[in-house]
Amino acid sequence: MLTINLLNMNFMEILGWILSVLIIPLCLVLIPFLWKVFLYGPELTIELISSGGTSEPFGLSTNNDYSKGYIEGINEINYFKVTWKFKVIITNNSMLTAYYPKLIFPEGQLAFTLIDELKYLNPIKENEIISLNAKFEIIEECKGVDRTHIKGLPPHFENLRLLLEYKNQYKRIFFTLFIFDNKQGKNNFQRKKPKEF
Repeated sequence: MLTINLLNMNFMEILGWILSVLIIPLCLVLIPFLWKVFLYGPELTIELISSGGTSEPFGLSTNNDYSKGYIEGINEINYFKVTWKFKVIITNNSMLTAYYPKLIFPEGQLAFTLIDELKYLNPIKENEIISLNAKFEIIEECKGVDRTHIKGLPPHFENLRLLLEYKNQYKRIFFTLFIFDNKQGKNNFQRKKPKEF
């Protein structure tokens, strides 16, 4: 009986040594690999930079007082086409290439009137900066003295949300949620797609 326990103990010790010799190096190799594949990805940021704009007369309003047969210049109500021009700057702030980038607007939210195409099949290399020209336009009806003066970004962008989706080299998806609030932008890096998108 005593001999069997010693044999079992020696066998268990030998099995323990064999497992530790195999498992520890395997873990040392697998953990960094799994980290790279599932958790480590590029970090892209979004920034909005104003580049001016215009406020152009678009025609007379039907709400003018025509009872005198003419319209007084001071009281004249016009339609104005107000255009804000800005750049959407996307920066890769990592040492990893971002593949298949896609810019997404949530449904039901105002979108830009015009924006350059973010090329889906062109990867964004490490530390690369992409600049997309964009416009936002509205038509307003008011007197000339009351029309909107272009300064900075549109006030309509309060609570603006943009989602940037991209992949690492192993096709794992990563997200940057850009929130424009209180006249400044904030980037949040996420692993899951937000419900609003």
